[in-house]
Amino acid sequence: MNPPASVKLQEDLTLLSRIDAGAAEAAAFPWGYAVAGAAVLLLVVAWAWWRRAKVGVNRELVTRRAADVAVEEIKRWLTLPDGVEVRRAVGEVSAALRRYLEARYAIHAPTLTTEEFWREQAARAALAVEHAAPLAGFTATSDLIKYAGAVPTREQFEALAQSALGFVRETRLP
Repeated sequence: MNPPASVKLQEDLTLLSRIDAGAAEAAAFPWGYAVAGAAVLLLVVAWAWWRRAKVGVNRELVTRRAADVAVEEIKRWLTLPDGVEVRRAVGEVSAALRRYLEARYAIHAPTLTTEEFWREQAARAALAVEHAAPLAGFTATSDLIKYAGAVPTREQFEALAQSALGFVRETRLP
């Protein structure tokens, strides 16, 4: 026996109302998730901006400190201790200057050969022209002493160390 048409119609309407309610819930925009996502995005952008500003300040401090350290190290070697080989002292002054170059110009000078350093410097144009020439003179003389076996006099070493000292003083950040 079939139910009366009114009962059947009532069942159909009940089923349709359930479908409509489910569709409305599914179609509703998830505003809560959108707001939460926007808040997270805003926090990430704010953190990145803050971090960048902080790194910029720290970079200046690190560069100033590197200049101070380089000056101290070069001065220490400038008064060549008794018994220290001039060639070793040139190597130490060169190493101090390379560490300074790394901090000041962000060129990883301590691990690069002189040729690699100059290629990197040319690609970045990090050094001003007026500073490149004295540094080129220093690196050429230093390489002759360290690798070609040239033996400088004490006066030549002092002039070389003074040129390194002058370079650091001229290029340090204010």
